[in-house]
Amino acid sequence: MNLLRSLWHSPSLLNGLTRALIVIATLVLLWILAYWVSSQPVFALRVVQVETMGTDKTPDSVLRHVQESDLRQALGAGGFEHALRSPLEPGQSVLMTHPWVRQVAMRRVWPNRLVVRIEEHQPIASWSDGRLLNRYGELFVGERTAASEDAEEIYQCRLIDLSGPVGSHLRVLERAVDVDAVLSAYSLSLDSLTLSAQASWSLALEGGPDFSLGREDLPTDWRSRATLAAQTLARVEKWVATNQPSAQVARIDLRYANGFAFSTQPSHSRRQPVRERAASTPSCLHHYRQGTAHAA
Repeated sequence: MNLLRSLWHSPSLLNGLTRALIVIATLVLLWILAYWVSSQPVFALRVVQVETMGTDKTPDSVLRHVQESDLRQALGAGGFEHALRSPLEPGQSVLMTHPWVRQVAMRRVWPNRLVVRIEEHQPIASWSDGRLLNRYGELFVGERTAASEDAEEIYQCRLIDLSGPVGSHLRVLERAVDVDAVLSAYSLSLDSLTLSAQASWSLALEGGPDFSLGREDLPTDWRSRATLAAQTLARVEKWVATNQPSAQVARIDLRYANGFAFSTQPSHSRRQPVRERAASTPSCLHHYRQGTAHAA
């Protein structure tokens, strides 16, 4: 009572209280007005514009795996009805659960349009645990057949198989990129690269043969080792063609310090010697963007 009496007899306090109440009332009215305006039919979501992320406008400009039904599910899960006041995060979160989606960004466009930008994974290799590797060296879960179709139809390349211990995918991928670059100069194509649990490397060429390359800590650098593999194959195939014309090279072992060993197998379909091989479909490794991968 005394407080009210003192407030009543204090014009300055009354004026301050009045101004505060006016400000609060104004803010409440503005909020109600904004909510009412944003709820009008003109601001109801009318257009969803889908764009692709990625710097390569072709073929990245085509979404292969995210369908219209996926977008509808994402917008429905987020309760997205009004372009101005519906939250964006729920829809983005739903789209990010799609196995082929790498990045999603949404933005509102006045008055009733939503722009959804999506980047799909571009596969370049398969990993030994069944997952795929994208061009940034990130592992993702995708269907191998669909990935191979993407590679062949869109990017005119083929996936290679990589294998290694848990957490070694980037290391193996970067080795594969180096090896493939060297082999392509000899019209050879890498088919698979494997790092064993004992840190020993082996590779297979498209159409054979297989190579044992030795451990990581050998003094020979990787490009020299890949060059040696290609040159040794040419020598061995020449010898086999002369001395075992009904056989073909099955495996070459380069783990020896001063030489190599090889084995042959019966030739069911004669493989062309190295010097006569035409360039096959290149691997997708040339799409790898080193240094841009995120932790997987």
